[in-house]
Amino acid sequence: MISLLEKSFIATLGRYPTNFILTSSGVQVRMPKGTEALLIWCKRNTKGYNGVDIQNFHTSWRDGLAFCALVHKFHPESINFEALTNDNPSLNLQQAFDAAGKLGTLTESCPFLA
Repeated sequence: MISLLEKSFIATLGRYPTNFILTSSGVQVRMPKGTEALLIWCKRNTKGYNGVDIQNFHTSWRDGLAFCALVHKFHPESINFEALTNDNPSLNLQQAFDAAGKLGTLTESCPFLA
């Protein structure tokens, strides 16, 4: 009996990234849930931002650039992202929290949570 190697790829169904697994018996679909889905969304929405490489919800957020990038993605007028550096995490986080606080509730500012 010859078994096929499983192949996996991620595509988008609607607004959510979906993991498709091709097996010898067909296609299995697995929708990411909870923090996994949120991490994928954060990665997609910060792609291309200098100094931002989201891999987890711990170390990837320490310098404040990831949070600033997310705020900037949806409200570029609220943060001058190009002026930020990773050597002043406190200032970065303060700017991100200040900007996000002025924007209103999360569901108003973030399409993922709407």
